[in-house]
Amino acid sequence: MERQDSFTKYAIFQIGTKQYQGIEGKTVSIEKIDGEAGDSVEFKDPI
Repeated sequence: MERQDSFTKYAIFQIGTKQYQGIEGKTVSIEKIDGEAGDSVEFKDPI
């Protein structure tokens, strides 16, 4: 097994009753929220 010396930045956040993992530079698919595809969304309370 190859050793990994760095960690990817990520955040866990909750929308409704579901939790999601957001990874820096990646797209996250979530349930419908207000806004249009491509809009920026801010999550104020990451877990």
